[in-house]
Amino acid sequence: MNLAQLKTEVNDLISNLSGSRLIFFLENGNTYIPKISKVDPASLRNITKGFTEKLKLDIIDNPDLTLPLLSNIDERKNALFIFDYQQTPQEFNALQTASKLPPNSQEFYIPTPTFEDVKAIAFILYGNGKSLSLYKNKTPLTVLKNTSNLVNFIMNKQGILEELNNNIFKLDFNYDLFLLNDKFFVKNHRTLEIAMKFHTVITEQSSLALQALKISGMIDDITHLEKSSADISTARKLAKIAKHSPVLGKIDCPTVIEFVSKHKILSGILKTNGSGEKFVIKTKEAQKHFIKLMSDDYLESELTKILYDSLAKDAL
Repeated sequence: MNLAQLKTEVNDLISNLSGSRLIFFLENGNTYIPKISKVDPASLRNITKGFTEKLKLDIIDNPDLTLPLLSNIDERKNALFIFDYQQTPQEFNALQTASKLPPNSQEFYIPTPTFEDVKAIAFILYGNGKSLSLYKNKTPLTVLKNTSNLVNFIMNKQGILEELNNNIFKLDFNYDLFLLNDKFFVKNHRTLEIAMKFHTVITEQSSLALQALKISGMIDDITHLEKSSADISTARKLAKIAKHSPVLGKIDCPTVIEFVSKHKILSGILKTNGSGEKFVIKTKEAQKHFIKLMSDDYLESELTKILYDSLAKDAL
């Protein structure tokens, strides 16, 4: 699915909206159980309006939105990432299950005073014969509790503040990812990596890149880069080149070294060993630029001959 198709799909669904549901996910061992929340009709309409307006803002009416693959992630801000890994978090399965709950399902959630059994939230929009399932990670800020450091108040009809004895469940219209047409679109990859523990998959993918770099013979001592790969940010970049590098495994080391030696910027950053046959990648700075080199991020304009460090490259 490309960006134009996504915009059309979301717009068609919202334009032909037929219903919506609020789902709470309860943790049961290694699985998440979806439970339908009973919401009064007026509140449900308000929630539906909030999420549809958010989708219009984020997707339909967003001229700057891009739609790269998650495995080809970069640091661009205005993007939805198409999930393209084979291994999926358990939360994905729960969201798929929630999206397929029949209209007459009686799987209702019975709230606890503190909502401590709720692990995540989904809001499902139905329309045009399809469903769009939004996923939100639950955080401590989702439930506003009365504590020794915090008291919740409401103003009564007489203008007097009264203490609320019950906790407040807070729901905003942000989301971490959504499911549409059996595809997952990730907005907040940090939730995926941390809350859903997907960092283990990224680490495994980065190990493949390190193994490929060893085989390539480009690096004089790879142990420095291996230590840096423990950081999730570096691991994410290595995982990217494992699947999408146009250089690694495709261009031989002498050709890459020759390119660097003639580059006005890289020649001063990326050094070679005594024999000039391998790169010395010890410092964080050298590692950063070497990974960018493997992603072919250094471009020269054919028109102006200006050198660029490209943040994101979308093939034309």
